[in-house]
Amino acid sequence: MRVLLCDGSLRPGNGNTAAALDAIAVRLRGRAEVARLDLAGPMPDVEVVVERVLMSDALIVGSGTYWHGWGSPLQRFLEVLTPWEGTEVFAGKPAAVVITADAYGGPDLAARLLHTLSSFGCLVPPCSTVVLTRAGMGPGHHPDDADRWTLDDLDPLVANLLAAAALPRTWATWSVRALARPSGPWPTGPLDLATARFVTRG
Repeated sequence: MRVLLCDGSLRPGNGNTAAALDAIAVRLRGRAEVARLDLAGPMPDVEVVVERVLMSDALIVGSGTYWHGWGSPLQRFLEVLTPWEGTEVFAGKPAAVVITADAYGGPDLAARLLHTLSSFGCLVPPCSTVVLTRAGMGPGHHPDDADRWTLDDLDPLVANLLAAAALPRTWATWSVRALARPSGPWPTGPLDLATARFVTRG
C-alpha cells in the first residue's frame, strides 16, 4: 500500500500543515509506504509527478488556509494535472484532506477541495476531512468537546483511507475535453493547456 502526502501549503516541511502530515505519517507507519510531495517546490518534472500520483494507492492533500482558499502551490498542482482528470491517474483513488487554519474558513475550503478531487475522479471515503485550527486546539479547547477536530481525528481518516484503498478500482468516469498535457520541468510561469478561447478583445 502506497500513500502520497501532498503538502500544498506555503511553508512545506516547516508549518502547521507539515506537522499534521507528519502526524499522519506516524499513523501510517507499518501500514503503508509513505511518500511526500512538497508542492511549493522545487518540483520534479511533470512526468515524475504524474507517475508518483499514478503509483500511489491513496492521496492525502494538506494545505493551510489563505484568504479562505488553499495555498498557491496546491492551486498550481491542480492546474498542471487537470489534463489527467478522470484518467487512471486519479479514477477511484481514495483521497482525504487535512486543512490548517488560524480560526475560520477551513471547513468551506475542505469541502471545495474534496469536490475538486472528486471531479478529478478520486473516491472520497467517510470522515476524510480534518480541519485543525489554532482557535480549536488552543488553550481554551476542552478535550471532551467532540465538535472540534483534533489530531486524534486523524485516526479514523487514516483507517478509512486505507480501507477505501483496498477496494477494487472499477469506477466509471465522465468524459472530459482533452487538454494539452504539459511535460518536462514543472511549469512556474504562464500555463496554456489549450483551453477554449471565447472572449475576444474588443
